[in-house]
Amino acid sequence: MNGDLSGANALRLMGALVKSGAQADVPIANARVSDVAVQAGLDGDELERALVYAGEQGWMETGENPGWTRITEAGISAGQGNG
Repeated sequence: MNGDLSGANALRLMGALVKSGAQADVPIANARVSDVAVQAGLDGDELERALVYAGEQGWMETGENPGWTRITEAGISAGQGNG
């Protein structure tokens, strides 16, 4: 799997999260991120690579509490139009 596909999958994930109502800097449970990803057709290695890519781009950050993530303003912007 190449970086282009990881980037496309990360954009697809961001779009699905935006469509599901995710908001910038509001904690979201990792389980919810996984559920949304599966509904968008991402799981396993595809999801893992998409999450890594999204983190590298600054679209997602680890939440303050274990098991939680935050989507950044940049992540919301990246996801708009990709849901």
